[in-house]
Amino acid sequence: MSDQTEDRADVVVRPPLMWFMLVGAGYGLSWLVPLRFVPGDWPNIWIGAGVFAIGFVIALWSARQFKNFRGDVDTHTPSSALVDSGPFAISRNPIYCGMLLGTIGAAIAADTLWIIAGLVIWYPVMRYGVIGREEEYLERHFGAPYVDYKSRVRRWI
Repeated sequence: MSDQTEDRADVVVRPPLMWFMLVGAGYGLSWLVPLRFVPGDWPNIWIGAGVFAIGFVIALWSARQFKNFRGDVDTHTPSSALVDSGPFAISRNPIYCGMLLGTIGAAIAADTLWIIAGLVIWYPVMRYGVIGREEEYLERHFGAPYVDYKSRVRRWI
């Protein structure tokens, strides 16, 4: 594959854009039609902020680990190395796991089921339109080492 535009995962959406669309739509819908789910006496802002922070730290740690080996987390650029250490030894998609946890934290903090409901769209788009395409690309690009990695490390956790 000499053409650099072909040497990439060809995902349907950039994952951070998908995340911002999900959370933004959830907040917007919550403003129009509130769907609360957190019990009234819970400190939901603090709990949600804590869950969000854990997700953010996981995503940031994973992105830094990725950048240390590959140089770029952009899904539209070629992969130069197979990263299988740090958080990538636990999950093949720790950045997306962090994004998911951050989404749940945002929903708790905002006390809105709309963000949780948005995961019904987010999950299949991420699983098939992003992760599935990344996995196909990585298997083509790295071959046996990636197949071995897939057999050792789960997709999520």
